[in-house]
Amino acid sequence: MDKEEIIKRFIEKSQRRAKEIEEVLASTRKDIVSAPGAMQSHSDTSRYQLGRLATNTQEALHQTKKLLGFLTNLETKEKHPITQIGSIVRTKENEVFFIVPYTTTDPITTDEGKINMVLDDSPIGKALIGKREGEKVKIITPSKTKILIIASIY
Repeated sequence: MDKEEIIKRFIEKSQRRAKEIEEVLASTRKDIVSAPGAMQSHSDTSRYQLGRLATNTQEALHQTKKLLGFLTNLETKEKHPITQIGSIVRTKENEVFFIVPYTTTDPITTDEGKINMVLDDSPIGKALIGKREGEKVKIITPSKTKILIIASIY
């Protein structure tokens, strides 16, 4: 598995996402200027509601830029024996997870299969961090519990 190429693809995907978020934010800010104020209307497009949307969109952009910074500075040459933030983990069940500390993007598909980006504090991330190749991992999510075996760590 080429970790450098995988990270490059996630960087490209995150850059596209940041650009899309920036466009939504710019559009929302324009809408705020023309939206009726709370005293003018009780419509769903009041300045207050659009302002909240802009704030949430700004936070999504901030998180995406933090992810881009993390991905850009991630060491790809050194292999670690224990899973940690930045590890790409393949299981014997042929699932692949990329553990990150900030917001995630949609999975990417490579010749190796689908690679899912997961947060370090998500149920999957928590279950994987600190494990070694060959260890069983019990992943408990709201919808199900499953046991995976770590095949390799990149």
